Parts: sequence; structure tokens; C-alpha cells
Amino acid sequence: MTAIIACADTAVAPRRLLLGSGAYTRVHAALRDRLAELEANRAITCAMDMDR
Repeated sequence: MTAIIACADTAVAPRRLLLGSGAYTRVHAALRDRLAELEANRAITCAMDMDR
């Protein structure tokens, strides 16, 4: 409860508040995997740029 109140009192509160090391570990792994997928497809994505 203290973490939630402290977060609410900050000037810029996080959009998502993770509570506990397990939550941090799982979200960190998921974001790492998503970033790896994004990077793996970078060439295909950037090849679709339209000439201006």
C-alpha cells in the first residue's frame, strides 16, 4: 500500500506500476522479447518507407 501512495504523490506517476520482483522479472522478459522481435524485422519494416 505504501508504494501505491508514494507513487500517487510523485510529480510524474508511472503509467503502469509493477509491484514485486516477480512482476518486474516477467514484464522485463516480455519487453525484451518484443524488442528482439521488433529488431529482427527492422529491415522489412524500414523497406516499406515511402519516398517523399
